[in-house]
Amino acid sequence: MSILQIIPKPFHLRCGIGDYSSHLAVELERLTGSPTRFFSHHIGLNDDVIASEIAERTLDLRALSLPNSDHLIGRESAFILHYSGYGYAKRGAPVWLYRQVNRIRDRHPSTPWITMFHEVAASGPLWTSAFWLRPLQRLVARLLHDASDGSITNCTRNAEALKALLPDNSPDLPICPVFSNFGDPETSPKSSLRDPSVVIFASNFGAKIPSLGFWDELAEALSAVGGKRVVVIGRDIEVPGQFPFVVEKPGYLSPQDVSAVLSRSKFGYAFLGPELFAKSGIFAAFAAHGVVPVVPTSCSSLPDGLTAHVHYHPTRGSSPISRPDEYFDAIGSNIQQWYNPHSAASTASVFASTISRALKQLRSE
Repeated sequence: MSILQIIPKPFHLRCGIGDYSSHLAVELERLTGSPTRFFSHHIGLNDDVIASEIAERTLDLRALSLPNSDHLIGRESAFILHYSGYGYAKRGAPVWLYRQVNRIRDRHPSTPWITMFHEVAASGPLWTSAFWLRPLQRLVARLLHDASDGSITNCTRNAEALKALLPDNSPDLPICPVFSNFGDPETSPKSSLRDPSVVIFASNFGAKIPSLGFWDELAEALSAVGGKRVVVIGRDIEVPGQFPFVVEKPGYLSPQDVSAVLSRSKFGYAFLGPELFAKSGIFAAFAAHGVVPVVPTSCSSLPDGLTAHVHYHPTRGSSPISRPDEYFDAIGSNIQQWYNPHSAASTASVFASTISRALKQLRSE
């Protein structure tokens, strides 16, 4: 069998879904022996060559629906569509993608099709396009689900959003929180044996400049947990002169070097979207390496089975920490245990099982 993964962008245009799909491909081949070919819509199709190898092993998605595309798919194959609306359309509602999926499925009806919903639909205030286009985004998501032999998503919020679009008797969707793109170390030192540094990923800021309020709250968080320095991975960001802690900026690092930094660091500042941590690759990296997530929230629990003082340390409204070594050792251990069932290898197993069920169903029809 071969796996055909469809991603929003070819690999020379870096994106988180591309990294996810690449790691998934490695684990699927390790588990099933099935290699992966990647397809994207951001590639021009040559009239004379159906799908030339360009843009770092990413082929043109349109090639799959052409009459002479059988050699790309083979007799034993399976599709995995990685869906995030804004990856395929500027306004997040790629109607064209649904039409393309139908064309491919019409041509290859016996090939299982699995959709991984990285996103379902956006939301926003009245004056944004996300508000007005949300119904169309939801429609496209439902149509893609209906066109699939199996669907998977990465967090409870997405599962609930998609389930709300389906008949009441629809089965629950498998939820696989995302895995770390920086590896899953087999062993990690206890929190109490690590450097008291706090890791931040600059990619969480996007193109924005962190506000003074962000740095003030970070300083308070470091003081509360006993942190001594900040390590910013990624692009250079300006630090206010009055910030009272040392800030190290190693810049962009290889995945192996990121893993090394995480393995020796005690804390990770998880400040973006606590309600959606299960779909955050950065949170997954903290969890995989046993890094204690320090979260600027007062919530006693978060979706997807995360509990304050068990899986993360909330900075707002927390009492002074007694026996900090025992406390943080426990959180570091607990967050790894939370992560392990959806490591890269475990996630590949879910995809393989979903493909196997879909294949049996198609053969029985």
